[in-house]
Amino acid sequence: MPPKSPVWDLFHSNRTKYKTDDTHLNAWCKACVTAEIRQIDATASEHDPPLTEQEKFDEALRRLEPICGKRKRLEAHVEKCKVLTPQERASALLRIGKENVPPPPPSTPGPSRFPLSHCPPSTPATPSTPLTGGRPLKRARTSLDELLVQLTQAEFDVDACKLFVACGITWNAANNAEMQKFTKKWCHSMSDRRVLSGRVLDGEMKKIEKTVKDAVAGLLVTGQCDGWKNVAKDHVVSTVMTAGNEPYLVCTHDMTGEPKTSDRLLELVLSDINYMVEKYGVTVIAWCTDDGPDGKKMRRLLQQRYLWIMVLVCWAYQINLVVGDFLNLKLDLLLIIAQCLEVIKWFNNHGTALALLKDEMKFTYEGKIWSLVLSVITRWTAHYLSSTHLLKVKGAVTSCIHRHEEKLKIVKDSWFWDGLTKIQAILEPLALAANITQASHTRLDHVLLTLGNLFRIYSTSSTRTLDTEIAYGIQSSLEKRWEKADQDIFILAVFFNPYIRSRIFSPAVLTESSLYSIVDKVFKRFYGCGGDLVLYKAFTDYVRGEGDFSPEEMNLEWIKEMFNAEPSNAPPEGSNALLKLAILFGSVHTKYRNRLKAEQVHKIGVLKMDIKRSQLAEGHGTNRSKRKFRQIESPSDENSPAAPLDPTDFRALADSLINEAIDDDIEPDPSPTPVASAQPSNPGSTSSRHGRGKIPLELLFSYDLTAVALNNRTGMDFYWKGGIRNIEEELRQCDEDEEDKELSTNTTLV
Repeated sequence: MPPKSPVWDLFHSNRTKYKTDDTHLNAWCKACVTAEIRQIDATASEHDPPLTEQEKFDEALRRLEPICGKRKRLEAHVEKCKVLTPQERASALLRIGKENVPPPPPSTPGPSRFPLSHCPPSTPATPSTPLTGGRPLKRARTSLDELLVQLTQAEFDVDACKLFVACGITWNAANNAEMQKFTKKWCHSMSDRRVLSGRVLDGEMKKIEKTVKDAVAGLLVTGQCDGWKNVAKDHVVSTVMTAGNEPYLVCTHDMTGEPKTSDRLLELVLSDINYMVEKYGVTVIAWCTDDGPDGKKMRRLLQQRYLWIMVLVCWAYQINLVVGDFLNLKLDLLLIIAQCLEVIKWFNNHGTALALLKDEMKFTYEGKIWSLVLSVITRWTAHYLSSTHLLKVKGAVTSCIHRHEEKLKIVKDSWFWDGLTKIQAILEPLALAANITQASHTRLDHVLLTLGNLFRIYSTSSTRTLDTEIAYGIQSSLEKRWEKADQDIFILAVFFNPYIRSRIFSPAVLTESSLYSIVDKVFKRFYGCGGDLVLYKAFTDYVRGEGDFSPEEMNLEWIKEMFNAEPSNAPPEGSNALLKLAILFGSVHTKYRNRLKAEQVHKIGVLKMDIKRSQLAEGHGTNRSKRKFRQIESPSDENSPAAPLDPTDFRALADSLINEAIDDDIEPDPSPTPVASAQPSNPGSTSSRHGRGKIPLELLFSYDLTAVALNNRTGMDFYWKGGIRNIEEELRQCDEDEEDKELSTNTTLV
């Protein structure tokens, strides 16, 4: 009888035969059995009697599928076992290979710079039969060194692919001669760029898809899509799925040459929804788009098909439309912002004047230097930061001018500074609102509370520094945006915030019975049936703070204290998932990599987002310098004109905002093609979504009671301070950039 193979040292056997095989025994991998026993311990209930070690072992064997006791089958399992780490697998292969791999020739011991797993493959001169004699092997086999190199080469390719994606290295660098020499000298040969960007990248995509599926399966998710033109001027549309406050890139469509219509966009959205449901096992409950002409009609068609899906518009874009309405009211204020940018450009372009200004800042502000931010981002919030910073250094600028008699008549004119102060006061609340509504964690209650707070701020009774015409115009614009919204779900989102409930709503407009009417209608819309007495009892307990919904039973104070004590609960940075995605795609698909296809850019984006999630989970978030507004290129929106806007030309940007606000007032042709309703898993009501009359912002909230509630943050400013902190952080980043620049200059001089 031949001796038992060493591979059996890695397996258990209970001496039973494998199925109908009378020759070979059942085998179970020891590593898999150990992992299964750990799983049994982890899932054991406290109420169940404890199992003995033998009982756990027997239960693990019962759960695991046995392996045929053939040597080939056992060795194949060792090579593919997912439980073994690469080091354990290499050690196991060493033990297995002793029977077929000749011992190495004797050599004097000495240090080696290569680990065992990175040894070069055996040379052809290595004999394939044992040096100590004995009969030759039945067939030629790959040497152990070659097998180890193959395994580690595959791991090296995966790590190289991740490194290239994380660091933004082009695939062509893999074929660079210096890269090939470096990697071959120190570790492995670098694989061809087509291997890394093809087979290896596709393999990582499959792993990520499985990881995402495990993380989101069974969850309620929201979807959002947007389109833009990449560096190659191709029109692409990308879809992002958000689950548990985490965005996941799902699909990217190359729409070049296809019609840009609402019907085509609806086809893409329906296709992506089906893909998300079938691929990841999620339930899509909401969909968000921009407010372009195709998106506007597409949302209406999607509502007709799925009444139980909340179809929303991007509210950061709606705030931009409010700014456009304001600029259309006061065109004379555009001149002040244009002059503000001219002053900033003049100082930044004249080194001597800028040096004098910095000296004046040190003298005026006790050694503090603030930067003059000249924005090159085509977003009005960046110009708000520019005007705010210039206003901040007003004293130093005017003092510098008086001392050195420069020909800058603008800064000598008090009308300019008075107008700049007025603009800053008008735009500041809107800038805060834009910061809140464009955050990646923005919720429906954030939006409605922000709208209510803006309406309160711009009311003529509380805004004494603003013209009545401006205040009334901004309020009218806010009412116009709110009237088009799906008001029921926004009202309920605020109502179901247990820290607010119904206390800030006007009791004359939203009585307890009218609130329950909204609850019952939305419940019927989502679940296809009306509420019962259980729902009504829960509603009354909640609205009155009684029973299970009392503050004590819900532990509201404890949750608040725990939240405030956790540093990771700082307000999120103001940038939504699609904007981040557009910037990410822009960093990948550059003018030097303009031959990348949309599918390839999509895969790189998916892997890059997964790497970032892994780094944050491991506590390896990058602590890099803050971004500089002068160095950011804004992605090209699909609705942008062919000629890009000059970011320093605020008049052109203002004209764009004004035109967008005017176009938004013009509804598209309401003649959609009838669409057959699809049956969802939980069909909602087929009744009209807006049976009740719309409630204007003016009547929705009790603004007097809200003003009293502002001190304890139970009113409409519930999330307002987070926006203030984010705006202050933006300004602080500009100052840090200036300090870093000064430090770099001084270091260079030393």
